[in-house]
Amino acid sequence: MEREGNHCLLTVIDDGGGIDSERLKDIQLRFEATENKSNSVGLYNTHRRIYLMFGAAYGLTIKSERGKGTCVQLRLPLIGGDEGVESIAGR
Repeated sequence: MEREGNHCLLTVIDDGGGIDSERLKDIQLRFEATENKSNSVGLYNTHRRIYLMFGAAYGLTIKSERGKGTCVQLRLPLIGGDEGVESIAGR
């Protein structure tokens, strides 16, 4: 977790099998939808709630490459200062 300007950025990276490009595109398109028409609700629900609370600049982003892993970032606004928000990269 780190501070990026007036934002808190939480990054989770894995070096697993990654997500193929078609599946990743499907996930990203669902983030833009106003209604989830899939049985997979976790990522959509998390992203949508953040979007509705704080606007389009916030929420989840996913980058992935098949065979190289996945990076998921959660961006939230810092409200009331940055107490307790420090970089813990490398832990």
